[in-house]
Parts: sequence; C-alpha cells; structure tokens
Amino acid sequence: MTDGDNLYDRFERSFPADRQRIVLATETGRTVSYAHMIDATGRFAARLRHRGVVAGDRVTVQIDKSPEALFLYFACLTLGAIYMPLNSGYTLAELA
Repeated sequence: MTDGDNLYDRFERSFPADRQRIVLATETGRTVSYAHMIDATGRFAARLRHRGVVAGDRVTVQIDKSPEALFLYFACLTLGAIYMPLNSGYTLAELA
C-alpha cells in the first residue's frame, strides 16, 4: 500500500466504474448498489470520526449480520480502526 492508502481504498479501486451496479443482494430481496455502499460507508466513518475514533481504536459493536454491519466494517477500515463485532445473540450476562 502507498502512503494514505488503507484496505478500504484498495477495495474501492477494484469497484466497477458503474457505481449503480448491485454489490449486495439479501435473502429478503434488498439490493445495495456500490454507490449506496460507498455513501453509507462514508456516513458511518464520519460518525465514528465525530465520536473521536482514530486509527488503532477498537470499535466494538453488537450487530446483526446485515449490509449495515459491512458498511460499519468498511468505515472502520477507512479510519484504521479495529472492528470488533459481538454475536448479536449474546445476553447481557454474557456481555458482562
């Protein structure tokens, strides 16, 4: 990687020129375009940055498997943060 690059930047360089192409299709029939994924990733990254997340920080979340979980992962990559998803089935006792 070159200076200023991160893993997300490397992924994005391989995205198709037509950002309206579908990147994800869920079992429920929801589709997500590259453009939507890029926009959502940027919004998540901005929110994390606003909360003070910087490179090397851990972002621990309890989140269901979803497109949003992927967007959050990509947002962490853009910031150099460490994405730490927790099983959404964990109980409060297990989390403690």
